[in-house]
Amino acid sequence: MTCVFTVNAVTFNPPIVDFGNVFNQMAASCVVTLENHSLLPQQFSFVRLPKEISVPTDNGTGTVLPGEKYPIKVEYRPSQPKVYEDSNLFVRMITGKITAREIKLPYTASVDKCPIKTDKSKIEFPCLPETEYSEVVVQVHNDSNKHYIVEIVPPNN
Repeated sequence: MTCVFTVNAVTFNPPIVDFGNVFNQMAASCVVTLENHSLLPQQFSFVRLPKEISVPTDNGTGTVLPGEKYPIKVEYRPSQPKVYEDSNLFVRMITGKITAREIKLPYTASVDKCPIKTDKSKIEFPCLPETEYSEVVVQVHNDSNKHYIVEIVPPNN
């Protein structure tokens, strides 16, 4: 009888998810790569995510094949002005339907209050024929002494 042994190791690159500088109520995203060092496929699922975090890549679940490097996009939308020191994402791993475990993936961000304020949170235009136009004035106020560029892009619909 011969046996082939394998590890159930996976690594995340980078090992800490750093969202960088993010304004409160805005969004930031980054990509982490999950690498499977095992000879068996491994299923993964992001569990118990904080409300500020979402994983749009395959809804945060999937299978990484032996030796595969799997890029995963992680999005952060802070609703509070700071990130707590013990900020972790939890990833449940199942190796070849044999063993299950959870991995902590730490994350960090520098959350600041946005210095840009507008007098409108929603801009509405009336429906008009192609030959007519409508104008809306939006006042933008900058509370800081830094220069920012504000771009307003209408939706595609």
